[in-house]
Amino acid sequence: MKPFVYLAVAIVVGACSEPPPPLKMASVSVTNQHAECPRDSTVVGGGYEIAADHRAPGKTPIVVASRPTETGWMVQCVEPDGQPSRACKSYVLCATVLH
Repeated sequence: MKPFVYLAVAIVVGACSEPPPPLKMASVSVTNQHAECPRDSTVVGGGYEIAADHRAPGKTPIVVASRPTETGWMVQCVEPDGQPSRACKSYVLCATVLH
């Protein structure tokens, strides 16, 4: 007789009196290279944007890093000649855990 395994998955949904507030974008940055979440919130996503006036053929900045940090989202861009660029603006999506 061959052994067999049962796989059970349970999804538990709790009822709330009110729906949670909508997620908000936060973009608090001095250099546009790092956007930070408000205090007591968690990074759930993020990204970057390259300003339209910097998207000319042969002159568009190169994104070398776009990643979360402990407090927000960081982006690093360089010009085609390898010099640092300020044309990239980071944004972060933050969420607050409800207790």
